[in-house]
Amino acid sequence: MKVDVNDDGDDVGFGKRVDGREMIGVGTGIVGGEGSGVAKEFVLEALGASAALGVPGEVATTFGLFLAMLASALVITHWAAERQPTTLRFFTAARRLSGAQNGLAIAGDYISAASFLGTTGAIALYGHLGLLFAAGFLASYVVFGFWIAEPVHRLGRYSLGDVFAARFPGRSLRFAVAGVQFAISFLYLLPQLVGSGLLLRLLLGLDFRVGVVVIGLIMSVYVAYGGMLATSWVQIIKTLLLLFGSLLIALIAVVRLGGWAALTAAGRSSLEPLVPPTGLPVDPPAQAALLFGLLFGTSGLPHILQRMLTVSSVTAARRSVVWAAAVIGGFYLLALVMGLSARGVLSPAALSALAEEGGNLVAPALARAIGGVFLFAFVAALAFQTILAVVTGLVISATTALVHDLYDHVLKGGVADEAVKLRLARVSALAVGLAATAASFGVGGDNVAVLISYLFVIAASSLFPALLLLLYWRGLTPGGAVFGLVGGFVLAAVGSGFAYGHPAGGAWVPPAAISAGFLLTVVGSRLFPGGAAAPWPAFFRAAHGLWPSEKNAGGASEANAASGGRRSG
Repeated sequence: MKVDVNDDGDDVGFGKRVDGREMIGVGTGIVGGEGSGVAKEFVLEALGASAALGVPGEVATTFGLFLAMLASALVITHWAAERQPTTLRFFTAARRLSGAQNGLAIAGDYISAASFLGTTGAIALYGHLGLLFAAGFLASYVVFGFWIAEPVHRLGRYSLGDVFAARFPGRSLRFAVAGVQFAISFLYLLPQLVGSGLLLRLLLGLDFRVGVVVIGLIMSVYVAYGGMLATSWVQIIKTLLLLFGSLLIALIAVVRLGGWAALTAAGRSSLEPLVPPTGLPVDPPAQAALLFGLLFGTSGLPHILQRMLTVSSVTAARRSVVWAAAVIGGFYLLALVMGLSARGVLSPAALSALAEEGGNLVAPALARAIGGVFLFAFVAALAFQTILAVVTGLVISATTALVHDLYDHVLKGGVADEAVKLRLARVSALAVGLAATAASFGVGGDNVAVLISYLFVIAASSLFPALLLLLYWRGLTPGGAVFGLVGGFVLAAVGSGFAYGHPAGGAWVPPAAISAGFLLTVVGSRLFPGGAAAPWPAFFRAAHGLWPSEKNAGGASEANAASGGRRSG
């Protein structure tokens, strides 16, 4: 039963005032009939934070867990920084991760604030519309695993630019790939930092901008000193903690609601949106169009693609995909349970209050309602670790594009001094982090899953068409790849901006932008033929391990393709 009362037991409805403040009931009354009144102007207090209740123990608990998460990442960074400093270790962790380790790291990189905060909140607030995110994000990984992951591992050494250079070694295409990779990584950072600002406001009562600055500085230092090795272990630990925390919340919530039957009954009867969805389509054709965009987005996300370069063999790459798929699939099932549980545990007034923050704080609010301050603090700190793990991967991706592709190969012709590259990589990581921090101030408190869904569309319209045709179409040319990359990115960015402001009228944007990305790449290959290229049969063997007519895909062929395909471009 959901109860909205103040500390004196009086009913507190939405918009009533207690102690001179406008109050919003939070459904913590499910535990023993107790509840708390909170101030509308600060959703932090709607979650039962100590600033409103005057309980010093809550501050100590949340702050302590926050520091514990931070300290663990600092220890990992220090350990990684003491390892032999090389660019191979900085960009790819020296290709020493096992398949299981890399699979957990991929999941940690993939399960972002959009998943843990945004998707749970979207399901709770928008019902069946929020399920689009869980379905789309999960299905997109299947496309990545089947069509893209293994060839990228075979061809790449440091970056996506190396993958394209394995077939087209010219500088113009590498420049275009690096530019798009940097732009997508940088834009993806912004909603993650927005989520971090909200969380630090939740944890410590910091101003939103101060929270963003804190996270921006931390992530910059982590990457600058620890590189991909530290990033990978931060992501692995985050994945394990996230699975544990999500499973714990889901189990407790289901028990409090009366079992799985009660949860499924509530889900069947309460999947209509509780608040008007922001930036989401509401009719079935538009929803299908959004799913179309999400489906191919992962295969164009640079920070996910780059993770395939951190293992030493094709076998390990395949195991990475299997491990990541299992973890990601399990998490989205838990996100569904948490979202539906929030509808049964939190009151409509509380959910309406949380909607003002884009629904990004529903998961911590649910934890507070069912498990008290410790579970609330643990989940909030865990969400912080989730964002930190993702933003470090994004900074690595952006830094790789700047230093390895643009500086080393475009400007220096692939002969830059290793020590200079390493110093420049660290400086670039700091610069990227600070620039993204400043840019995120203008993003606001929109639901991060909504924002990231449009970045999926941009990635699916630019890098994905060029990469897929690079790997599977003989007729691609360097000019066509550049034409499709740049044109697809621009069209998708403009279209996504329009779709966000006009969800109904912009429903056509995902399928239109992705189709345009493919069309531009094909047309560009006809308009700009020629250019230096590796022989198609040799490239195909390097990318896939065999020629289509070959029946023997044995270990020798695989080993030759794997070793011959890895080049710096």
